[in-house]
Amino acid sequence: MHKAMFDAIADNLAKLRDLGVEIVPPRIEEGKAKLASIDEICLFVERSLYSKELVGKKVVVTSGPTYEHIDPIRFISNRSSGRMGNEIALECWRRGAEVVLITSKPLSYDLPNFRQITVRSVMDMLKAVLDEVRDADLFVSAAAPSDFTVDMAESKIKTTQELTIKLKMAPKIIKEVRKVYNGHIIGFKAETGLSDEELVRVAEDKMSEDKLEMVVANDVKEKGMGTSDTRVVAITEKRKEWIEGLKSEVAERIIQIYIEDCL
Repeated sequence: MHKAMFDAIADNLAKLRDLGVEIVPPRIEEGKAKLASIDEICLFVERSLYSKELVGKKVVVTSGPTYEHIDPIRFISNRSSGRMGNEIALECWRRGAEVVLITSKPLSYDLPNFRQITVRSVMDMLKAVLDEVRDADLFVSAAAPSDFTVDMAESKIKTTQELTIKLKMAPKIIKEVRKVYNGHIIGFKAETGLSDEELVRVAEDKMSEDKLEMVVANDVKEKGMGTSDTRVVAITEKRKEWIEGLKSEVAERIIQIYIEDCL
């Protein structure tokens, strides 16, 4: 329908919402209210059918890489696709949480109680997290922010000269969050070339050092960064569980373990 016609029934839609009816909003394009995408409709149906262990909880999730600019055109980044963090955010939303997704790889969905904050650099991500996490019930640090920052040149660096770039250590987001936040945190740890036993040991050290409720660790040389599937180990005080499959499936299991072991 034309958007003017859709606007004319706004009061009626509000009354339906007050009665508990779930409204899947249309896509507004070309001055018209068009049917929502199939994926978006499916998300609403899934949320209506899911258990609601996270109703009333605010969950802050980070996802994706960060981009540290060398000049206005070039940047340093990594191969993170943001899929894992995005799937974690959607899984929390299905279970009734109010979700804030802080990401460089935003989703195209417009969902109720699902707010997205798009960031670029590690400092952008840190600021957004600190702004949102203080009243959160859970922080999921699933992003792959840069370990280094660089002073950006004001104009494009000429390609006719050899270039030396000085990298500076970036603040660790979880460590900065722990200075102001005593709530639950799920941390992620990416390594390369470790045995399963070594990976578990590194994850346990991280959980102890940063006082985390759960650590999810994987060897990204094996699979995980930039892929649609992954193999991870989820560690809490109560278990060590290996999970393998599509990232949507792994995200579902991670949140289920958190609910069982940490809530």
